[in-house]
Amino acid sequence: MRRDTGIPIPSGASQELVAVVGAIERFIIDREKQPKLVPAYTRAQLATLDPADWVNCIVICTDDHGGRCLAESDGINWLHCTDGTPVS
Repeated sequence: MRRDTGIPIPSGASQELVAVVGAIERFIIDREKQPKLVPAYTRAQLATLDPADWVNCIVICTDDHGGRCLAESDGINWLHCTDGTPVS
């Protein structure tokens, strides 16, 4: 049997299993609502991360020109989130 939340529960499952699955679902939903930790790197550390391995990921560059900034990988470069220029 599949419920609205998406975790499949077999037909005839015990009440204990249903309760455990419900608790897991509530935990996942609560975690999704929490703030996310964005990893922070210096420019030198960022240069060692291959952007192709981190497509669509966001990091903080701690020592960019002008201070901290968010950077995203387009699969080729780490780009400033504000203007799309490469972090260097």
